[in-house]
Amino acid sequence: MKTMQRLYVDFNTLTSAPIDVLKLGGVERDDLPPLCDGEQVIAYDSEFEVQARVIFDPEHAFWLAEPDWTTRRDFATQEQRANQ
Repeated sequence: MKTMQRLYVDFNTLTSAPIDVLKLGGVERDDLPPLCDGEQVIAYDSEFEVQARVIFDPEHAFWLAEPDWTTRRDFATQEQRANQ
């Protein structure tokens, strides 16, 4: 079984059009790994991670990802770990 790629994302992009999808970047972005339309990835930031399905928008040559919020996993902060 292939391991899902982990992509650091800005979850604030969920609020810009198109709404409710993560904006990963255009095909010219050098820092994106090779992606496939429909691929499952793990999107994360410093607070949590979530599985997402990659979507390619051919009209704009742009990669998007649709989060599956049922897979959200929050990371413990240093303060939370210290209080355990």
